[in-house]
Amino acid sequence: LPSSREWEERKKKQWLLRCGDRKMGLEVVREVSDSAQKVLSSNGGAFPLILSGGGSSCGFEDGTEQYISNNRDALLASLNRHGAVLLRGFAVKTPQDFAKVMELLKIEIFPYVGGNAVRRKVVGDRVFTANESPPERIIPFHHELAQTPSFPTRIAFYCELPAEKGGETPIVHSAEVYDVLAREYPQFVAQLETHGVIYSRVMTSHDRSESAIGRGWKSTFNVNEMGELEDLLAEKGEKCEWLKEDGGLVRHSSQVLPAVREWNGRKVFFNQLVAAYTGWRDEHNTPSECVRLGNGEEMDARALEFASELLDRMCVAMAWQAGDVLLVDNMSVMHARRTFKGPRRILASLGK
Repeated sequence: LPSSREWEERKKKQWLLRCGDRKMGLEVVREVSDSAQKVLSSNGGAFPLILSGGGSSCGFEDGTEQYISNNRDALLASLNRHGAVLLRGFAVKTPQDFAKVMELLKIEIFPYVGGNAVRRKVVGDRVFTANESPPERIIPFHHELAQTPSFPTRIAFYCELPAEKGGETPIVHSAEVYDVLAREYPQFVAQLETHGVIYSRVMTSHDRSESAIGRGWKSTFNVNEMGELEDLLAEKGEKCEWLKEDGGLVRHSSQVLPAVREWNGRKVFFNQLVAAYTGWRDEHNTPSECVRLGNGEEMDARALEFASELLDRMCVAMAWQAGDVLLVDNMSVMHARRTFKGPRRILASLGK
């Protein structure tokens, strides 16, 4: 049998062969490794897969565009297998370049409707700022828009400016998390699978960037009037309770949603339970009241605390480098944000 090193070299060569050994400028795209990576128990794949494009000497238009266009199917197949793919050194220097990457991958735009985070558009409807909550606040692990009945299957992040310190975007494979959680807290997982969950959040009418969940109800649901919101939520089978007669404050409750889904033949801990239980806190929200079982009962606090610790223990957190593009399979991988110091600009894109 080949040694582990020989096996890794063989896998790298297989990647180059699948991609036709196509060049980007003077460099060849190759798989590289990092000490922070993990190995998936299901298929032995690296998590995340890291592809190097050769550095900034490789131009975007004369190299990166052609490479991604020619290898779109291979890249998306790798995303499906590994759960996350980091493109490093691909000369993605502007938000417009990032938007072009998503277009070349033919990932259809998914609108950010129903989410909690305050965001600003950067390139049309394709690229916007990541959660703009204060740098001293952690954004807990979550699947994007898992607290809604409609969510993106793929998301991507682009590092325009890394923080001076911290600011990583940790990722964790939720199928791996499910396996451990089901073994350690089987009754809790059974309750989730049987009853599902309900998310509840109190919103103001306006956006509040000082809160990680400070997006107002007007921008959250893309409406302007109280009646519009009531009609929209009624169509979705969701509820709202006006806490101020002038519409300044409303409590929104989701329909019953799955907390566990199946993807690629595996059960996935697909939800925002830990995010809601540990992070949905501001002057209007108390985490323990933001998420309950679908039958209205409270959740097992010990199980949620264990899940939170488990996510931190199983995650991969790599320091951002300017120009990085991280592709994430939102159906199988959660992401978070660590605290940071200094200016930081990470952009995001959602896709179907």
